[in-house]
Amino acid sequence: MALFPRSILDNIGIIFTHVDPLTSNFKENSLPLQLQGVKRWHIQNPLALLTNHNSHAQNANYGVEESSEVVDTIKHTHQKTISTLNRWLEWINCRTVQPTTEIIKLYEAGSEILTHINAMIADSAELSKKYQELEEIEAEMQSNQKDQNRWNDRLHQILQQKPGWTTEKTESWNTICWEPDCHSNCHIDCNENGFWCSIGWMCEQFSLQGPQVCMVAGLAAAVAAYGDVEDAMNMGSAAGSEISVLSNCSSCNHPVDSHKRSQRKHVEGRPDPAPFVSADDASRAEGNRLEASRTLIATELEAIRNQITHNFTSIQESTEKFRSLSLNCHFADHLVSNKRLLEVRKKALRPGPGFEDHVKSIDESIEKLEQQLKVLRSPPTFNPKEKETV
Repeated sequence: MALFPRSILDNIGIIFTHVDPLTSNFKENSLPLQLQGVKRWHIQNPLALLTNHNSHAQNANYGVEESSEVVDTIKHTHQKTISTLNRWLEWINCRTVQPTTEIIKLYEAGSEILTHINAMIADSAELSKKYQELEEIEAEMQSNQKDQNRWNDRLHQILQQKPGWTTEKTESWNTICWEPDCHSNCHIDCNENGFWCSIGWMCEQFSLQGPQVCMVAGLAAAVAAYGDVEDAMNMGSAAGSEISVLSNCSSCNHPVDSHKRSQRKHVEGRPDPAPFVSADDASRAEGNRLEASRTLIATELEAIRNQITHNFTSIQESTEKFRSLSLNCHFADHLVSNKRLLEVRKKALRPGPGFEDHVKSIDESIEKLEQQLKVLRSPPTFNPKEKETV
């Protein structure tokens, strides 16, 4: 329900069949809070009642008087059902047509959240390692102030390390790969020569024959929609016989499920030209060198904490944007639903040869969802006095 826009709420109604308002055992609180006030109707099935009546009449299970009462009940139920369905159709005719743009906005907001989460996961390991190394040097400086050349050289080595890959904001939409150690910008400016379809964005520049999926909602969504990942990846008949949909990206050869379409692209980090306290600088007093190194370490530690805070703030901002558009409001619920769906799919697979790769793919997707949920539920923090791992 998270991927339904809030704008369709007034267009949602519920029909209860084979029941009337007095005999219904439906519990209002079993519905999501957002749906507890929606319009509803109760109808019986007069055809089923008539079929049962004919069966009893043939077997002489009741007399003429009782049969007459049953026939009257069926007639009354028939009229009531027609009246209820007429009211339902009148209600439908009064609904406002909802544009698909709202669904696309919600879809893109969800992709933006996942992009920020994946970026945080990718950054966290590197930042955590650097943070720990700087704290170790800081402790070494306190205990061994005389051996300044040793820890100063080590500090220089850490600060001059080439930063890893990161992502940066772009005006256009791009399809990029999120596989570990893959930083492929598989398709920059993925706005043109394509269209939205049932499984995602179709792009004419990304296939061997006609369009190919540049980005889909994910493995879980494919399983939910088509029952099987391969069915989703080979759905030529669903979008037209001329469309050839590949399961792997033609640019980086990673699965389509590892790609996201977002307004970001991979960029390789550059070492900051941070001031370095040179061990050969004879003009600098030893005390000044020590103090300058301490200041530099404190600055770097603060920069790492700020980077983590910035990453999580970006996630929060994207989540709020999703909340304002979504019927469900909670993006984490969407991830949990996808995870459960994959777990059910895994249990349904027959054990035996030929299914190992499929099970492995599902396990990898479940692991990714668990990592994403962990970031949403418990943002990583860095504190010199309370070390927490990401």
